[in-house]
Amino acid sequence: MLGESSDPAERNLVERMHAGLSAGSGLAASIAAAGLLSGTEATVAAAAEHGGNLEVVLDQIATKYERRDALRRQVKARLVLPAAVVLLAALLAPLPGLFAQRYGAVGYLLRAAGVLAVPAALAALFATPRVRYALGRMAQPFAGPWFADYRRRDYLDTLTLALASGMPALEAIDLATSTLPSPMRHGAAGGVKRDVMNGATVADALREAGLITAAGLALATAGEQSGALESMLQRQVKALNDSLADREQTLATWAPRLAYALAVGAAASAMLGA
Repeated sequence: MLGESSDPAERNLVERMHAGLSAGSGLAASIAAAGLLSGTEATVAAAAEHGGNLEVVLDQIATKYERRDALRRQVKARLVLPAAVVLLAALLAPLPGLFAQRYGAVGYLLRAAGVLAVPAALAALFATPRVRYALGRMAQPFAGPWFADYRRRDYLDTLTLALASGMPALEAIDLATSTLPSPMRHGAAGGVKRDVMNGATVADALREAGLITAAGLALATAGEQSGALESMLQRQVKALNDSLADREQTLATWAPRLAYALAVGAAASAMLGA
């Protein structure tokens, strides 16, 4: 049914899933083999399938991706106008020299391309995952709390999914810890499992590691006592998502203003040079 209602690109993924099922693989393994799940998500989905609640975990994963895709679309939409302004500036800046016949069509195109060269190069760099990762590492000393909140969100998100799948707490903690960068794994966050093995509750261990707030501790403790820890942690993930979304919206608000300034500067420079 999915294959019949999908476009050609998606139909290929569905066919790969179908082939996996026909070969005897489980649904979670077939979805992962089609490239629709990350490594940690595939592990969680496999545990959920074994525990009989795969649909719950897949629904949570789908909700996560829907939310991030919606935010990404909003941010990109805010950057369309600045990009158009930069392009317009590049096309208009060399026009006086063209009309004055100081250069021909080729010279005009070269000067327009020169105005676009820097923003285009920056856009290409930021579009490269390795460059974004390297820039993130460079910015870590100046924006540590921002990046730490992303890591904390990913940790709690994975832990919530793992617990919802029926995975034992210690295994779920191991899986969540694997999402952290090496410095955090060897820091306080890496001690969550040790603290739990020494008799601490999961909620207390998370608070001690700085992975949940003091306010979140009360919710997590109540959830752990009532057998609904993953539900309380999911609230923590939602709060972090909302906070990070607000920051990204603020960034998307200020980025166009910077783009406008660069566009005006580039156009003025080109006009003076013409």
